[in-house]
Amino acid sequence: MDSSRDEGIQERMNQVLHLVLDVRNYPILVHSNKGKHRVGVVVGIIRKLLQGWSTAGIYQEYGLFSGGMKDGVDLEFITRFETNLKIPRNVIPGFAKHCLYLNELEAAEGSDDESGSESILTAKQPI
Repeated sequence: MDSSRDEGIQERMNQVLHLVLDVRNYPILVHSNKGKHRVGVVVGIIRKLLQGWSTAGIYQEYGLFSGGMKDGVDLEFITRFETNLKIPRNVIPGFAKHCLYLNELEAAEGSDDESGSESILTAKQPI
């Protein structure tokens, strides 16, 4: 993943979320060979959107694992990040279903079979 300052970061973060929101990719290891801030941004957004963490908690964890070198641009990116993703409902991990607002788009009207359905996931910080 690129720095949160780089163009295309929204798309790259959406790609990361697509990986995290598909249990077929598990187990997942998040790492970086370029430093602490890229992983901090990814983990911060996962904490925010998929686990419902408060901004204060995210900032505190980011600060602990970045060696106290908080990057204001990265923290602002985490705070303002929102997304809309189309994900097959049957591959979304259980932990993520609790914090995501789901708007189901059924493959066929009245279908009870969710294996073929997709959901639009609007991920925003809980109010």
